[in-house]
Amino acid sequence: MKRPTLPIRKLWSRFAKHDTLIIGAVLVSNFVFAQNQPLSPVGTSAKEVNDVLSGRAVSIPGFTLLPGGVFEWPSKLRFSYGGGESSALPKSHGLVRAQPGGNLTLQPLGDYKRTAIDLLPTDGRIPEMDAIAEFTLHRIHPTANDQEMISFSALGKAQDHYSIVVEAHGKGQLKPFSFLVVRGGLPANPNQEPFSAEAMQITPEGTTEFGRLRKGGPLKRPVNSITLEQPIPTKAGTYDSDFVRWIGKTHDGTAEHRVSWRSNVRVENQKGQSSFVLQKSLDDGAYANTLEVKSVGELELPNPGSAVVLESPNGRRWRLSVDDGGNLQVKPTE
Repeated sequence: MKRPTLPIRKLWSRFAKHDTLIIGAVLVSNFVFAQNQPLSPVGTSAKEVNDVLSGRAVSIPGFTLLPGGVFEWPSKLRFSYGGGESSALPKSHGLVRAQPGGNLTLQPLGDYKRTAIDLLPTDGRIPEMDAIAEFTLHRIHPTANDQEMISFSALGKAQDHYSIVVEAHGKGQLKPFSFLVVRGGLPANPNQEPFSAEAMQITPEGTTEFGRLRKGGPLKRPVNSITLEQPIPTKAGTYDSDFVRWIGKTHDGTAEHRVSWRSNVRVENQKGQSSFVLQKSLDDGAYANTLEVKSVGELELPNPGSAVVLESPNGRRWRLSVDDGGNLQVKPTE
């Protein structure tokens, strides 16, 4: 069968705002005719393509191209343009805001179906290093030298982990990565109280900050910026909290050694008596309690011979301890 052609230059200039749709129709029709399969109801003339753009649908074997550039896998998935059509957002403090409507929309067709995008590894040899699959957002148009972006990456065997990477090169600048919650502020809901909070920010210097920003909302500061909570118990008993751990390191010229400190809440009984516990460990050794703050208001140093060091007004440091007879001992520190 002779493959028909379309006057691409003419269609491009005549229907410029539909250029992607037209080129897509050209590519699809070329593919279908190459497979000796009919394409209906669209022909090859400018008039017929114009008919499609103004209301007719294209039926491709296994697919449907609907008016307005909506692409469907019948009974499976719809791919279209969207993004919250609404009136333009007004300026905020003299700054032009991002406007709605520049979105690509995926929608399953049918009951109880999940919406998802799967980025699969190559069907050939998988890279051993760097991204196997990646989703990247750019803040500037990337070039070979200038890039500013964040990537959600599955890394190769050499790194062997998943990463969220904030990255900049050349004229690009590293920016903070923030976790935000936002409610209200749209013109359509003027009576809704605005609320925004930054729960966490990873800074360009590679540090993490919690609770930097909070505007409005039901909670008033101070708030619980970080919470560690045990799951709901399934049977009677007491359940200590998980630990927060800090690790320092030394190197003796031959090997690395880890100096670990950690803290948690230890629940004593069903009446709610508890202790805040501070522990220490060296390398893989067992943890030992060094300090306990009791819920009844007591402070305990559990190691034998422990002491409290106090500093006098003249700057001298004194070690306060107790002997086996219960007598207080005060000695200057060495």
